[in-house]
Amino acid sequence: MMKYFLAAALAVLLSTHVAQAQTAEGHITVSDLTVKHGIGARPGVVHGKLSNHGRQAVRLTNVTSPSFGRIELHTHTKIDGVMRMRQVAELALAARATLELKPGGYHLMLFEPTMSDKEAPVRLLFIFDNGQQISQIVAPQANAMRHDMMHHKGH
Repeated sequence: MMKYFLAAALAVLLSTHVAQAQTAEGHITVSDLTVKHGIGARPGVVHGKLSNHGRQAVRLTNVTSPSFGRIELHTHTKIDGVMRMRQVAELALAARATLELKPGGYHLMLFEPTMSDKEAPVRLLFIFDNGQQISQIVAPQANAMRHDMMHHKGH
């Protein structure tokens, strides 16, 4: 009986240590992802949320996918009263904060699609400067413009 008690106590201590180490190093989650393919030669886009549950700031340094030749990190900035999209080298994610990837703000641009089936799920690998990598599989959303064109085709 004493062996089981000691084993259980050791398991609790080890799991607490692992949870604390994970929090100290930083725990990042990626959620609410949407992938929209571009029309024709236009690039696609990814929106969603990056959440840093850790005590240290981290940076998203790269996103890759076997479905695209390259993925760029982008933001919108106002230049001379006009909103312009521009590529950025990384996205900063403050400690215990969430960064939303959204229209008019930070987002990912998808270039050079390597797949022909635009309805197939897309695998994205998010790479952070703390060494954490997060792989997500996302079903693409129907392109609203394409949907409207199909819906009004007979009108």
